[in-house]
Amino acid sequence: MSETEIFFYEFIPYGYSTIEESVALQLLESGNAKLRSKTIMKVVPASVLAPLMKPSDATFLSLDIEGTEYEALNSIDWEVTTPRVICIEEWDGADIQGRIAGLLTEKGYELKERTGLSAIYVHQNWNHAQTVC
Repeated sequence: MSETEIFFYEFIPYGYSTIEESVALQLLESGNAKLRSKTIMKVVPASVLAPLMKPSDATFLSLDIEGTEYEALNSIDWEVTTPRVICIEEWDGADIQGRIAGLLTEKGYELKERTGLSAIYVHQNWNHAQTVC
């Protein structure tokens, strides 16, 4: 397996699916989930998507990618694209929340709301927008 490939562990129920081997092993040992498949997946940086976006700045970016949200954020070329709003799953605890919040704050985002496992950040250029609902 190369540096740009990872294993994806698909579980039943799907909500337990992960790329973390330690999490997969814990789930198997606990009997809380059944492994459906173990697949090699290619990892691509988010920046490769930027040329495909029209307009070049995404209005809304939602990240729920089984524990690799921070890595995905870190792969964005912030000079090319700056989404107005980012909704991101932060379920891994204080460490990952702190890393995600730190990166997004550094990039000009402010935490606006938490909804269950997800957090909603708005870029400072769009903080003036009024709430619609």
